[in-house]
Amino acid sequence: MNLNETIDRDKEMERLGKYGVGYKHHLPFPSRKELLTRLLNNKTYSFDTPFISNNEFDLIVIGGGSTGAGVALEAISRGLKVLLVESEDFSSGTSSRSTKLLHGGVRYLKKALTNFDLSQFHLVKEALHERWVLFNQAPHLTNFIPIITPVYTWSEIIPTYLQLKIYDWIAIPRILSSYFVNTMEALRLFPMIKQEELKGAVIYYDGQFDDARFNLAIILTLIQKGGIALNRCRVINLTHDSKTNQLNGAVIRDELTNQTLTVKSKVIINAAGHFADDIRLMDDPSSKKVLQASAGTHIVLDGKYCPPNEGLLIPRTKDNRVLFMLPWNNKTLAGTTDSPSEITNNPRPKEKEIQYILDHINQYFEVKVNRDKVLSAWSGIRPLKKAEEAKDTASISREHAIYISPSGLLTIIGGKWTTYRSMAMDILDKAIKQGNLQPICSSVTENIKLIGGDEYNPKFTSKLPFDSDIAYHLNRAYGDQSYLVADIAKKENLSNRLHPNYPFIEAEVIYHVRYEYAVKILDILERRTRISLLDNNASRSLVGKVSNLMAKELHWGNDKRAVEEKEALDYLTITSDK
Repeated sequence: MNLNETIDRDKEMERLGKYGVGYKHHLPFPSRKELLTRLLNNKTYSFDTPFISNNEFDLIVIGGGSTGAGVALEAISRGLKVLLVESEDFSSGTSSRSTKLLHGGVRYLKKALTNFDLSQFHLVKEALHERWVLFNQAPHLTNFIPIITPVYTWSEIIPTYLQLKIYDWIAIPRILSSYFVNTMEALRLFPMIKQEELKGAVIYYDGQFDDARFNLAIILTLIQKGGIALNRCRVINLTHDSKTNQLNGAVIRDELTNQTLTVKSKVIINAAGHFADDIRLMDDPSSKKVLQASAGTHIVLDGKYCPPNEGLLIPRTKDNRVLFMLPWNNKTLAGTTDSPSEITNNPRPKEKEIQYILDHINQYFEVKVNRDKVLSAWSGIRPLKKAEEAKDTASISREHAIYISPSGLLTIIGGKWTTYRSMAMDILDKAIKQGNLQPICSSVTENIKLIGGDEYNPKFTSKLPFDSDIAYHLNRAYGDQSYLVADIAKKENLSNRLHPNYPFIEAEVIYHVRYEYAVKILDILERRTRISLLDNNASRSLVGKVSNLMAKELHWGNDKRAVEEKEALDYLTITSDK
């Protein structure tokens, strides 16, 4: 359907049905309840042949972050029968708490060149190719961004320039090329960086994206293609064949109803992120832990601290790392730290980590950025492969690792967001061999458009009947599905802003519940709209309003609302350690 065509959206919605989404996806999109029913009835679903009888899955994927979602999409696109289960919300872990960059890794390239480390070099090269793939998969959720690297000594200019030129050269396909600017031009582009001894800057290009919504787009696409993906469903046990002791299934509990069921599968992939060792121990209590947890903290400042279209790479911290300052949703995102962490479900940023970021910002800024300027802060736990000899987590390789247990459990840890698809291909190839699975084709995900991206048109913003900032937000967040939010707003009189300072509207909450499997207040505030990551105080003020909208859609009573609101308010605390 051409975006320039005039269509009756009300009739379109009636034709699609209550759970219909998209210009091309004409059959009903299943609700969470419908997905559970299909699972209970040992049936999967395909848009070509609905309700195919199926007593055993080819693959169960544990974990609904970027890696798990990528594995499930890779599998369903090859014709395998797939179930994905996530104990919390999709992308509720580290996958929604990244630096929002699609990048090869400038720091890793520097290590590769300094230490002649081919593994780091190949990691960068692979990531730069995958960066381009992600641009094509979801053009509405991704964009290029120029990043300024200030140089303060003459001796740094040539090495920095050459390093970033190599970064350009190994990217296939290439985007815009890096270049050097003098002091005057660097200050024009980024007026707040310190002028004293500034010799100029090298500007290079990388990618930026909405991590949580990209993760959700992968989930929605795999469901649209016939897979089953369930949030708030926890694996509480793994089942084994009594004779061979090989894995043959999992016991799953719906966290919303406490209903349990046993599901059979030929192969189980453990993509549980920083909880991967817990799944390994569930399979075999004698398993050795393979994971090293690293915490990455980010802070959000007012947009005035960063130009709207350029980012800044702080080239050297006191512990020889890099920090970024990036424009993000009209705010300034700064991070990240890299320190050993305990494994917890909801990590909170520590005050010393927030101050660490502020100290380095102030080192390169003309103005003082105080603690009270921090609008929001969050921390994510990176599941890195353990390296006993490493002195700190910053020195551990970001390459992913795959472990195959004696029972047949496949575990994947490490890696990075940008390479989620290549990681998925790697472990799925091993799963196919392990379970003697019969895919109908090789990988096709490089050419798949995710939900929202198929007919995305940046010019569609002008066709949405809202203020310009709201229209821009809706078109970027939902792509070719944005008209559905507009339909809800029009038909149900839900066009009001959730908060006067932000472009999110009431209709989005309903959309998230109906189409995007949101069942908790934080599902919406943190991962569907991202407002809790942008402005903690504004997010807290919206708990009641969002609860009211969700209550009508999910039929919550007063007691249920009180429980959900308390849970959200308890979580929305900016730090846990002062």
